[in-house]
Amino acid sequence: MSQPTASPRLKVLFLSLSVVSLVLCALGATAHYLKWAWGNPWQLVGWLLSMVFLLIAFLPAPSELRANVKSVIKPKTAFFVFWILFFVVAHLWDFRTAPWNGDGLFEDASVDLLMLKTHVISRPFQAAWFHFYGPIEHETLFHYYLWPWLHLFGYNILTNEAALLGLWCTVFLFTLLLADLFFQSYVVTSVIALVFTFLPFAFIYTFVGYHYVMAVPLCVASLYFLRLGFKTDSSFCLAMGGIAAGLCLGSSMLGKQYILALLGFVVLCAVFDRKRLKQAINTRRVFTVIYGFAAGAMPIFAYIVFNRRDYAYHNSPYWHSFLQAVRGHPSPNDLTYYVTQLWRLFFSVPGPRLFLGDVLPIPLPYYFFLLPGIVLALLKKRFEIVLLGTIPVVAAFISGGGVIEHRLLLAIPFWIILMSFSFAGVLNLNMRSGFEGLCLGSSMIHCCVFCEEKRVGFS
Repeated sequence: MSQPTASPRLKVLFLSLSVVSLVLCALGATAHYLKWAWGNPWQLVGWLLSMVFLLIAFLPAPSELRANVKSVIKPKTAFFVFWILFFVVAHLWDFRTAPWNGDGLFEDASVDLLMLKTHVISRPFQAAWFHFYGPIEHETLFHYYLWPWLHLFGYNILTNEAALLGLWCTVFLFTLLLADLFFQSYVVTSVIALVFTFLPFAFIYTFVGYHYVMAVPLCVASLYFLRLGFKTDSSFCLAMGGIAAGLCLGSSMLGKQYILALLGFVVLCAVFDRKRLKQAINTRRVFTVIYGFAAGAMPIFAYIVFNRRDYAYHNSPYWHSFLQAVRGHPSPNDLTYYVTQLWRLFFSVPGPRLFLGDVLPIPLPYYFFLLPGIVLALLKKRFEIVLLGTIPVVAAFISGGGVIEHRLLLAIPFWIILMSFSFAGVLNLNMRSGFEGLCLGSSMIHCCVFCEEKRVGFS
């Protein structure tokens, strides 16, 4: 069990400072959007301090911190370091000849860099701006992440791609950590690492530079810390999970998918696993997560309050058109059109995909692991993983026509984790003569070879 930093008085002090800072953030945002004090620094300062003070309040005791540092020096750490290096080397192997080798830039990446130059660098802090290109509302968390990279290492395409690789390395690491938390198996985690590394969808989008990707590492990190926090009763991990969830909401439209999945998980647990829900949840834990979420999401909350129309401008037409189809809108924009577009998105070559026209988002052999994995995850009541693997598909379905694979980005790590339930199930079968290893190994080699061939073909 995690212990607080020192005395209860210090804990209360830091929590109070966090609340005061959060109120200061809200007041600064109000003054900014009402133009009472446009561009004042208190929104940003209060926001950052509220998160820092919250984490300090729940920081483990010095003795536990020393124990945690010592625990890092173990074979499992070397195992994760090996796979991260493998991931990086695999992505840089054909870098000279790849279309993202620094000599070119994807269109969406150029739009985000233009946004950084015209709205982020030259203007005061704001959680989102209504961009003239599109028009569309752009959340700015990705741009504030990218800015220090460009400032430190140069305003060039190569630096932009290095920053993107850093994001996907974070997604990769927390996906492996989640798998280790679920299965405690080096074999399953290694298979997941191979699948993630060579999945064409993840491989290509590693260097696309689209701001939607910012939600993916925050989502996976949040889920890992929440899982670990409830498992070990660590308030620090719960606060980290809540903050990451709030940042996820403020990072892009995809953040809504994660919040919906968390709410859906609570509802499903209340219906099908009430006993475990009662054991895991108490007032202190719930308050820690909710307050951490509020601290992380406060700037985007303020933006939505004062710019509700701009925030919904881009997605409202999709929802309106879908509702019309549900109500019986005639062809060509009826429900048949939406079903056909979703089918083409996942199974048609070429399909309505921006960067993956000749490659399926999920290669067909993967479905032999994905579909049983969904069933096994439901049986084990891992509802959050199933929801995070399916809600993005529903979002893509509602979006209808056009190039919409970027709405599936959040599902990538969870598709792979769902497959891992099948891998773990194969390993747990009571087979003789190592047949389970042969079955799993041959199947995964087939999948990885398939994906690598598609990736090389794309390159």
